[in-house]
Amino acid sequence: MINLALCYECEPRLSLSFLLCLLGFQLFFDILLLYFLIIGSSLSRFIIQSVA
Repeated sequence: MINLALCYECEPRLSLSFLLCLLGFQLFFDILLLYFLIIGSSLSRFIIQSVA
């Protein structure tokens, strides 16, 4: 943990790239979740139409 703090002190660009990486992962998972939600809703609509 101390090593990380030292890294942050001497290399702020590293921490920035790390934060951007985390942000990228967050964005990726958000898009994935949205994708599954859209597929799920269209699939359920299709099932309801085929049953009715």
